[in-house]
Amino acid sequence: MIGIIIILIVSWALLYLLQKKNLCVLGIFPIKKRVLQGILGFFFALLLNGLMVFIYSEIAQQTWSAQPSILISEIAVSFWFHLKSALYEELLFRGAILYILLARLKATYALLISSAAFGVYHWFSYGMLGGSIIPLVYIFVITGFMGYAWGYSYVKTKSIALALGMHLGWNYLTTLCLDGNPYGELVFASTGGSVLSNTMGTIISILKGIVPPIIVLVFVKYYTRNKKPKPVSTDFG
Repeated sequence: MIGIIIILIVSWALLYLLQKKNLCVLGIFPIKKRVLQGILGFFFALLLNGLMVFIYSEIAQQTWSAQPSILISEIAVSFWFHLKSALYEELLFRGAILYILLARLKATYALLISSAAFGVYHWFSYGMLGGSIIPLVYIFVITGFMGYAWGYSYVKTKSIALALGMHLGWNYLTTLCLDGNPYGELVFASTGGSVLSNTMGTIISILKGIVPPIIVLVFVKYYTRNKKPKPVSTDFG
């Protein structure tokens, strides 16, 4: 939580010094609309990631079983953990810095810089530095591409709310049925499946990395197609 507070303070300072703006440019208001966008993004990403898990399970003939004891308290604690994590990363990569980049560059360039930084960040958060080049490139591409899609939602809605909801929903699925850290498989656990060939495994990994961001981009474009939000005193290109 301290990290989020520090980011908010630094974000306010950067916005004031460089743009003469405040944190309202992150799209906090109107509150009701932003809360609804966050909820929409959460359930959309939860279902999307769930669909990816289902498709992989069908291909790998993976089976699942419900946990014998499901603790609501652990599910709630894990939700709070993922909410803080998603908010921290959204403020860092789709917050004030992205707004400042959008004020100075074309939207495509600003989003590419933001998404590249998001990809590099995951090398550190996943503890991958010093590893082989192929996993580094893979993580950079898939996290950067998703970061681009979430950044695109900020450009289209002038708010981090939708991206925050999608980020939270995507990550939170690991709590429910995947082997996540520090929380995972709290509701369902995999009980086995067939071993995919190297070729098939590679193809599936690539598709799992590039298909979801494409779907997110289409979803955001469709969601905002008839919406014309008021500009935040900046031409986003």
